[in-house]
Amino acid sequence: MGFERVELRCPRDLDPRPSWTLGDVLAELDALDATRRAAPPTPLKQPPHWVNGVGTREKAFVMRVDGYDEDDLEDEDDGTSAGKSRALMAKGARFSCNDLQSSDSEDELDGQVTPYNLMEKRDLAKSILLELESEHHLKVQEEVRSKLALLEVCHQNEIHRTISAFARLQKYAESRKEIDRRLDVHFQRRMAEVLDKHLSMVQRDHEQKSQIVERRIRDDAALEEAKRKEQAVKEEKLRQERAQQEAEARQKEAAKLAAEARKTAFEAAKKEAAEKQAAKLRDAAATSQSSPDLQNNIAGIQQI
Repeated sequence: MGFERVELRCPRDLDPRPSWTLGDVLAELDALDATRRAAPPTPLKQPPHWVNGVGTREKAFVMRVDGYDEDDLEDEDDGTSAGKSRALMAKGARFSCNDLQSSDSEDELDGQVTPYNLMEKRDLAKSILLELESEHHLKVQEEVRSKLALLEVCHQNEIHRTISAFARLQKYAESRKEIDRRLDVHFQRRMAEVLDKHLSMVQRDHEQKSQIVERRIRDDAALEEAKRKEQAVKEEKLRQERAQQEAEARQKEAAKLAAEARKTAFEAAKKEAAEKQAAKLRDAAATSQSSPDLQNNIAGIQQI
């Protein structure tokens, strides 16, 4: 019986954890068992070490048949012809039943059991080979069972790991949701603060611009008022200057008229005085009868 190594149906450089199920493993084992049963049985090259001490003197397994007793078996040992004739019916193939445990599960795994013809006469070497083959078959079945149990345990462990990984994934997703929610709340709060700050800045800028415009309007109004006042002052000054000039002109005219009047009056008074003096001189001349000094005085007065 040869051994076959079960290999994966994919290269080794692919996924180290291929997706397989227990049904796939069972199908692979069934195919391996069918291949093993289809192959012709081959004896082992070297028997175990405990076979070396086995001799031919040991009695083989004897099947008792009704009508025979222990005396017949003793006759077989004596080498009589009757014992030899009965040995054909009583002597069968020698095999050991110590390690053989039959059960329904073994029949299911094996599929078919190699029939043993107990009535067929076999030699010791062939019996030993059959026994070794049976033991090897049981050993293979035990190895298959252990591998199946190991695969079952691995499958269960993989299921538990998957469940734990899924639980961790759910926990991580919940934690991420909580973190995202907190970040969203923080982002919304930050956006509200930034928006409030922006609106405050816009309102402050608007108020500053409004104040600047109002100040400019007030400055323009004050400038216009100052210009108007200055124009009014200039006009008033011009009016006052004109009035002063007119007053001065009137004063000059009045002074001129007064001077002319005074001159006229002075001339009139002087003329009147001269006339009076002349009259007096004439009167005096008339009285003194023309003295030279008096005549000179009269001539000087007339010249004046």
